[in-house]
Amino acid sequence: MIRLRHSASSILLLLSLAAAVLVADGFNWQTSSDAMWAMNCDFRGNDVGSAQMRGEDCSRACDLKRDCSHFAWTRYNGGTCWFKNGRSVSQSSAIPNPDPGAVCGILRSLLIANGRDSFGMTPHDPFANARPYLPIFRFDDDAGGWCFPDDKEAQRDKVCNGRFDRRAPVYVHSKQCGQYTVYQYNLWYGWQKGCVNQLFGGGRHGDDNEYVQVWTLGPSGPVARVRYNQHNGYYFREPGRGAEMHGSRPVVYIGKIAHGAYHRGCTGGKFWQTLIPNRGTDFCVGGCAYWDDFRNSEDGNFVMDEGTLRKDPSPREIDCDAPNCTPGHNSWRSPKSAACFGLNH
Repeated sequence: MIRLRHSASSILLLLSLAAAVLVADGFNWQTSSDAMWAMNCDFRGNDVGSAQMRGEDCSRACDLKRDCSHFAWTRYNGGTCWFKNGRSVSQSSAIPNPDPGAVCGILRSLLIANGRDSFGMTPHDPFANARPYLPIFRFDDDAGGWCFPDDKEAQRDKVCNGRFDRRAPVYVHSKQCGQYTVYQYNLWYGWQKGCVNQLFGGGRHGDDNEYVQVWTLGPSGPVARVRYNQHNGYYFREPGRGAEMHGSRPVVYIGKIAHGAYHRGCTGGKFWQTLIPNRGTDFCVGGCAYWDDFRNSEDGNFVMDEGTLRKDPSPREIDCDAPNCTPGHNSWRSPKSAACFGLNH
């Protein structure tokens, strides 16, 4: 967050954290917890909105806005933050602004995603260890009209986010379990619609937290196994034995209705096939049973491969001694017990 204080002669920028200063193109660039910023500068065009606010709130507001990558603040209209978008922006894109107190900045998340800014300064990444294992989330090609991940800190509980964002927040929590480092990634949904249809039927609820765990051999070692959660059910897969991987990143298929995480997608089937013992449970016919949620991602309409990592403010405790799957009898009708059955598929 940028701190601004008015004085008789000027507006001073104060940092709550120790700041690094970089002089380039005539601007003194400094880093705060969420942005790299400088005084008396601006960025041309690419505006995606504006809002009246204090200068010290501008960078945080940009960070919370899905399509904002950089920003500018001026004293216009009592103080205005101008939200801007552009993946290739850098410090060299800034231009002078003679307006006293003007500020411009770039989100650190963008600088980190780009790996290194144009002057060779690499910002500190608090998620450096977790980032290489960030799952690639694939949603059903027809998931539009249902609910996508949202910002759990934005107080939108019981609100269905119908807008897909490949950079949506992914909340991370980690724990050391013996030889394993466990990275737990959480997608939060404000609302889960009914399992029979979008308005009625069981399963409707808010505050929907869904998890994927990646177990690695040490903080930066190879992936040993991946845990896929579906509400209270879960199961593990290993790379080469069911877990689809893209380098060090698991590919995770998300159920359209209940948002559960699975190791593979499916293209649909017939309802009667789900009644065949030990056979039909991997078909996704769109019902409420454990394995039949839609997760057809063949066309790749909704692939979340640039999730924005954030610290989980209310993480679920990681159980180092959890069994390989949710214990119980092998019934496809029970979300809690079907995980062990699914482990064999």
